[in-house]
This record gives sequence, C-alpha cells and structure tokens, in this order.
Amino acid sequence: MAATAVIRQAVRQRLGMLHELTGLPAVFGGAVEVDSDGHRVVVISQVYGLRTPALEGLVVHPGTGLGGKVFSGGRAVVVDDYAGSRMITHEYDRAVQHEGLVSALAAPVRFGDEVVAVLYAASRTQPVGETAIRAAETVARCVERDLEHMLPSAQKADAVPRGVVAELRAVAEALGLNPLRPRLERALNALTRNGDGPQTPEGPSPLTTRQAQILRLVEDGLTNREIAERTGLADATVKTYVHDAMRRLDAHTRTRAVYVARSRGLL
Repeated sequence: MAATAVIRQAVRQRLGMLHELTGLPAVFGGAVEVDSDGHRVVVISQVYGLRTPALEGLVVHPGTGLGGKVFSGGRAVVVDDYAGSRMITHEYDRAVQHEGLVSALAAPVRFGDEVVAVLYAASRTQPVGETAIRAAETVARCVERDLEHMLPSAQKADAVPRGVVAELRAVAEALGLNPLRPRLERALNALTRNGDGPQTPEGPSPLTTRQAQILRLVEDGLTNREIAERTGLADATVKTYVHDAMRRLDAHTRTRAVYVARSRGLL
C-alpha cells in the first residue's frame, strides 16, 4: 500500500508536465492496485482538466479499454476516435462520453519488470498527434526516474547496474561485424528498454555542463531557490542558467526545455 501511495504521488507531480508537453486539455492517471478479488487493476485517481467526476475513481481491468490495453501490452496506444475505435474494447465509453472526450492516448509507467501506472491525455475536439504521444512517453520516463528515488531501494534489487550496461555496450562495440553483436544488442535493449528511451545526441551539445546539471534539477521538480540551495549558486545565477538553456534549446518554458533536452539525449 505504501508503494501505491508513492506511485500516486509521482503521477500527480507530473500531470502538469503531461498537460504542457502534450498540449491536451485533459490529463489523468492512475496507479496499478490490487482489488478485493486479488486482481491487479488501474485505478484512475489523479486528474487535471476534467469537467466532470465521471473518470475519477474509474477501475480499469487488464485488456479492457484504452488503459487496460496499455496495462496489458506495456506500450503506449493512441485512439483518434475513442467511441468508434476497433483497437480497444468499450466498457468505459459512457464515462468517456460523459466527459466529452473524442480522442485519447495512454502511456505505461514501469518499475522493474512491471507496469505500475498508466498516464492518459485526451482531447475533446481533435485527434491526438504523434508529437503528443512522444511527449507522454517522455513524461512516463520522468515518472519512472522519480520512482527510482522515491521507492525503497529493496524494491530495486533486480535493476541492472548502469556500470554493467555500459560494459556490455562497450563489448558490443568491440565485436564490430561479429554475428553475435546483434544478439547482444537485442539483449541490452530488452534489459534497458532502450528503444523507448531518449535519442543519442548527434554532434556537440548546445548545453554547457552546468546548464545540463541545472535542467536535471528542474526535471526533478525543484524551484530556482531549491536549485540554488542544492548547488550553492545564487538564485539569480540559477535563473540565468535556466534562461540560457531555454534559449539554446528554443524552448519557451522550463518544462519544454527539459523535454527538448531529454528527447535529444542531452540529459
């Protein structure tokens, strides 16, 4: 139960980011919980931008609806016509229609080998684009990193140490054209889910080392004052670093700067 409360908190902290980066008016999410029959279900408990209580508290079972499909499959899914989509089942149509949602996406949040939460973003007037779903996946990765810090270390015993991953990648590079290299890279991708991760940066980073450090702290949800306390810098200096990073990334907000930097592999 303690872990569930932490997951709910992590989802709630990132809803504003999900709203800003997807550009969609309605965002919500829920942690995976165990119901009275012992089944794992997604319970929507964190909401932003909803006009009715129709979706809050909704229990979504594996394989059902949009969220249940994502919960079972472990992959982000988008439906541009929720009511008419053949990609999903329609147990929750009444709640979705009551809220007036037309299109929606959902992205899984993983911890270890399991999906522990699902994030949703939806529109009342237009289809959900590819940009929005990539943004939602980025936010899901942010929640996952939050959980790495928030949940007890005992729950992370099965995580692959970064040093081991780095060494295996070095071995893969050293293999060159060896036929074993693709097998090793596929195994690495399975371990790290690298296919869902940020891109590898191309060319020199537009950010200085200090700017990247500050953006990582912004990503962790810290204010300029908290960053100043953490780094020993003056508040005004932190503000300058943030603004310079935003300018270099052509981002108009702190959140957008973090998203651009993360999607380009700069953090």
